[in-house]
Amino acid sequence: MGFYGQDTFSVRPGLSLDLGLRYEFTTLVHDEMNRDVYLPNPMRDSVLQTGRFLESNPSLKNFSPRLGLSWSPFGPRGMVIRAGAGIYYDQLLEYIVDKRKNSAPFYQRAVRTNFNAQPYPLKDAVRAVLEANIPFHVEVLDYKTDSTPVVLRYDFSLQQDLPGGLNASFAYVGARGNHLYRSFEANELPLPDVRADGSLFFPAQCSQLPANASASDRQTCRAYAGPINPAFSTISYTTADAQSFYNSLRISLSKRLGQAASIQGSYTFSKSIDDSSSDSFEAGQYGWDRTENRGLSDFDVRHRIVFNYFYNLPFGAGHSWLNSGIASTILGGWRIGGIVNWRTGVPYSATVSMRSQGYLFAPSRPSLKAGSSNNPTEGTTAGCGPIPAGQQLGTRDRYYDPCAFAPPAAGTVGNLARNSIIAPSVFNMDMSLQKDFSIDSKRQLQFRAEVFNLPNHTNFNMNQGGSTIVFRGSGSINPTSGRLGSTATTARQIQLALRLSF
Repeated sequence: MGFYGQDTFSVRPGLSLDLGLRYEFTTLVHDEMNRDVYLPNPMRDSVLQTGRFLESNPSLKNFSPRLGLSWSPFGPRGMVIRAGAGIYYDQLLEYIVDKRKNSAPFYQRAVRTNFNAQPYPLKDAVRAVLEANIPFHVEVLDYKTDSTPVVLRYDFSLQQDLPGGLNASFAYVGARGNHLYRSFEANELPLPDVRADGSLFFPAQCSQLPANASASDRQTCRAYAGPINPAFSTISYTTADAQSFYNSLRISLSKRLGQAASIQGSYTFSKSIDDSSSDSFEAGQYGWDRTENRGLSDFDVRHRIVFNYFYNLPFGAGHSWLNSGIASTILGGWRIGGIVNWRTGVPYSATVSMRSQGYLFAPSRPSLKAGSSNNPTEGTTAGCGPIPAGQQLGTRDRYYDPCAFAPPAAGTVGNLARNSIIAPSVFNMDMSLQKDFSIDSKRQLQFRAEVFNLPNHTNFNMNQGGSTIVFRGSGSINPTSGRLGSTATTARQIQLALRLSF
């Protein structure tokens, strides 16, 4: 249920103030048979608790004020200054329902990998799972710190008419998110040691170390270095503690030439940082410490330039050229329009797919070699393993240099930041051609041709697969690392349409 009220106050000529307030809440979802389950302490508790895991409703506090200001200090045809701010809340309902439907007793999953060799009958294998005391998977919504996700948005802009019929606008737009949801695997690692320098170390289990293990491994290993909570196999943990930060500067120019043509262009410089770009599961370095995963947002675009235009061709009735006869009928009334868009690429993380023998913890990102760039996409490769030296970077075959990275030491997280590699830039041009045909006073036919990606330009993209995996297995370098195998846009597409209005 929601309520909203707004009023505009005219403080004086040229100065107005908008004030608004929105209040919206949702009721909590509970099982009518009291079968809600929760895990008060995922690190320690071995038994799921039943009962209402949310005793209070955070959405009852969702008051969302709005503030807007418009000021024309030099009169109605001069500069216009605008500013605004508002608080916006997300809804809790979808998160609660999602976790409830994937939790016991409605959903339960267990994994067993050490079946005896018995191809058939399969029922014996199924019985082995059902009868064995196997730790099962659980999904947990952090009810203790559960809060409504909230975003504060604010902006400030200047708009000015310039000589020659130009209109210019300069704007700053920002946003700050708090209590944002994130999900991570909370149990597939041992409890880490915190070293003197503040770094984390995840020790090995002594009984699982190989015979040729180093003295350091044997000195730091534990008798038990399995999952933090051995009562469960995996724990998908969702909590509302993530943050986000967005800041941008936008400059735009526009010019209209009567009814004949219009052109508008804009440039946006922006940066977005967060702890998690999605409320779905995201593999991070160490989920219990959200700052380990803070980096550029998955959708961060640093630079963007956009132009759009339309032009009515000067032919046909009412124009100077070809304004009569068959030429006017065929060539008159055509309108051309289009959009040209260029932007820098979105960021990706260099990853590793490796685990040292005896260690349960597996790092997700590599370490950066001293003196190397965290976005090594320019110059040539340094050379390492199967990667030859001198290969040109920034190409489809080798977009970034895997040799700038090193595999993390056993039991440690890589020091490379999340989303440090910027994908190739994207250029696109769309165009349309339109003409209206008047059949009679009541009927009109419109023809429209649209071309998407007019130059048929290939925009390569990275993918979170082989191209971003730098090390695999026991630490060997991936020879396909940095190879671009997908595209960010489609090939040229042409669309024709006829519309009859009557």
